[in-house]
Amino acid sequence: MHKYLTFMIITFSFSAIAEEIEIPNEFFSGGKALASEVNENFDVLVNESNAQNARISVLEASSISNVSDQLICRTPLNWLVSGAATHCVKKSDASNVTYPTYAVVASEGWIVSSIGGDGGGSNIYVFSK
Repeated sequence: MHKYLTFMIITFSFSAIAEEIEIPNEFFSGGKALASEVNENFDVLVNESNAQNARISVLEASSISNVSDQLICRTPLNWLVSGAATHCVKKSDASNVTYPTYAVVASEGWIVSSIGGDGGGSNIYVFSK
C-alpha cells in the first residue's frame, strides 16, 4: 500500500506542475525570423523537454525499482466481482501457474499496475508488489 500511495503522490505532484509551454516568439509567413528569436524558441523547448525527462526519470525510478515481483493474470471480464478462479503466473516463477480468485490476489498484497484486454472477452492484469 505504501508503494501505491508514494506513486500516486508523485504522479499527482508532477501532474500539478505540468503547464502548457509558452513559446516566446511567433513567426508569420513572409516575415523575417531573427536567429536570436528562433534560438530562444528552441531553448524553451529544450528546457521543457529536459524538465519532463527529469520528471519521468523520477516516476520510473519510484515505480519500477520498488517492484519485487509481478503477477500476470488472464481473466474473464467479470473476474473482480465474480469470485471465480483464473490462471496467473508470477514473473519470478513463470513455470508455476496458479488459479487464484481476486480475493486471494488482493489478500496477498498484490496491487494492479496495468490492465489491458486481449480483444476476445478477457482482461490481462499485471499486479506488482
